[in-house]
Parts: sequence; structure tokens; C-alpha cells
Amino acid sequence: MFNRVKKFVRTRVLIVILALVVIVFSLMAAPSSRVRVRANGDETHITYYTDATLTTQCGYTIILCQGWQAHNGCTTPYYTVSYTPCLCEMDPC
Repeated sequence: MFNRVKKFVRTRVLIVILALVVIVFSLMAAPSSRVRVRANGDETHITYYTDATLTTQCGYTIILCQGWQAHNGCTTPYYTVSYTPCLCEMDPC
């Protein structure tokens, strides 16, 4: 009976370790957000390209004035960022 308990505990420990490894790798695989939204209320446009020549677009992200995000395509380390002022009818935006 002691061997069954020992095997059960070993299996549980291995499952917990495997789950932690999966969580760590999934967090590492998530794209990091190096682009920050401007504090003055501008809309942020990020255009992603396939390589450093910045000639072939493969995706984009738009962060709207209200904080909503729209994303389509791929995310790469090759990108440009542009800002568009928010047009609001009320102050503050």
C-alpha cells in the first residue's frame, strides 16, 4: 500500500510541475507590448512588417482613444507606430 501512495504522490507532483512549465512557456510566448499608448489621448496605429525593410505589411493593431483594440494579421518585431489625435465632442476625451 505504501508503494501505491508513493506512486500517486509522485504522479501528482509531476503533473503540477508539468502544468507550471506549460504556464511559464505560454507566458513567454505571448507577445510583449513594447508600444505604449500616449497619455494625451492619441489613437495609436501599429503596422507590422515581415522584415526589417518595412516593405511588406503583414498585420496591424489600432488602439482607439477609448482603449479598445483592433488587431489583424501577424505580429513581428518589425513595426512602425503612428499617432492620430482623438477628436471628441466632450472634454476630457
